[in-house]
Amino acid sequence: MHFDNLAAFFDMGGYALYVWPAFFITWLCFVVLVFLSRREKKNLLSDVLNESARKKRIEQKRQNDEEQESGGFHESKT
Repeated sequence: MHFDNLAAFFDMGGYALYVWPAFFITWLCFVVLVFLSRREKKNLLSDVLNESARKKRIEQKRQNDEEQESGGFHESKT
């Protein structure tokens, strides 16, 4: 569509009342989508790192317990 001047562009052939709110609502939806996606990515990454650290702690505890059991740290019952 060709416009003679900037005012005609913003008037959108008399449909500005419909075009511009639709444009801004769409733009707002995209901005919100990007914001929520980035926040969700950050939360998921944090969850993955926490789970990885938790698994590492569990494995270290398991190894320490095995070393204590095989290392002669048992109390003798006499």
